[in-house]
Amino acid sequence: MNFEEYLKKAEAGDLDAMYYVGSSYYDGTVQCDPAEWGVKARFWLGKCAEKNHVMGMRKYAKCMIISDKYQEAYNVYLRASELGDAQSAYEVAEFYCGEYEIFETVADSLRDKAIEFYKKAYVGGCYHAAGKIVRLGGKVPEVEQNIDLRLKDLMYDAGLGLMEAQFALGHLYIREDLNYKQPETGVMLFRLAAEQKHMPATYFMGYVNRMGIGTKKNPEEARRWYNLVVKGGLVGTPDYTAFALEELDKLG
Repeated sequence: MNFEEYLKKAEAGDLDAMYYVGSSYYDGTVQCDPAEWGVKARFWLGKCAEKNHVMGMRKYAKCMIISDKYQEAYNVYLRASELGDAQSAYEVAEFYCGEYEIFETVADSLRDKAIEFYKKAYVGGCYHAAGKIVRLGGKVPEVEQNIDLRLKDLMYDAGLGLMEAQFALGHLYIREDLNYKQPETGVMLFRLAAEQKHMPATYFMGYVNRMGIGTKKNPEEARRWYNLVVKGGLVGTPDYTAFALEELDKLG
């Protein structure tokens, strides 16, 4: 489905569609007046928060932080953590550590609360919470580690068709310095995002074809993707136009 189809479903009350539309505005991947992105993201993600969609709640809380509404962000994160969302538990712990300063002091009692919520986050799959637990003097819980929650989130968003997540997940899969190493899947995800006119994914389609990552080296195909970047009319950041021009110059 394209954005307009998701928008119709969102207006009809479909929760996943609301999340898709809100996330698209949140990511800035909708072609509209940039001044509208934040307003519409808050509207649709707020609808998700009302219906206890925990990933929507998280993004809505981020919108509140951008708007300097820290207490409301904390309240949303706390409610999502009570619904079992590990990443929200992590964010609650950050507040207890003094982030955004909604508490007058960061007393020992708040340090203990931070450890408690970092542990909830860790048990739920936020394995990056381990360092925070240790630094605060806590003991990291013994759990059997499965897939990292951040990767799960990207897979969920990519599965919905959110181009920003498709690109981010694809980038993880092609990186040599990480353990994921699924370059063919990475290229597939880049293509899905590029077909939605996502600029970074379009640029990286040129890159993988030029370098032969997850596909055979194909200078002509690389040139085609780079030219699409230069032509313009794409969405997403950063702007890769200058880099695409440099790559075209190398290709001759």
